[in-house]
Amino acid sequence: MWKMMGCVLVLSGAAGIGWSMCESMENRIRQLDILRFLFSVVGSEVEYHNAVLPEALRRAQQQLGDILGERLMKVYERNVLGERLEDIWDEEMEIWLKVSALSEKEKQLVRRFPECIGFTDGKMQLKQIRYMETEILK
Repeated sequence: MWKMMGCVLVLSGAAGIGWSMCESMENRIRQLDILRFLFSVVGSEVEYHNAVLPEALRRAQQQLGDILGERLMKVYERNVLGERLEDIWDEEMEIWLKVSALSEKEKQLVRRFPECIGFTDGKMQLKQIRYMETEILK
């Protein structure tokens, strides 16, 4: 009897752990898709509309609408008030990264985003955005 109960508990625990891991992986994949979309939209805004980065982030935010979109709107609003983009990005993205299911490597890529595109040349910005877009998929 006790052995049977032990087997049931072990199997239940294994199923629960498996379900939890699956849920975590689904969240991670969803968040990676959102980041890929973000980089794609920002790249398009820079390429086709010659938008500066804060404006490109605001336009991307309008299409995202989740917690990441809220953080992007905060980045835009605070940048308009004169704060440095890199400082705002660090603070606002840290809020999102705390609840994300991304790996540490992916989180570092998100944190590095403003420094990778801090060029005045639009073509170089676009090149770096496209690079970030491909890196997030690796």
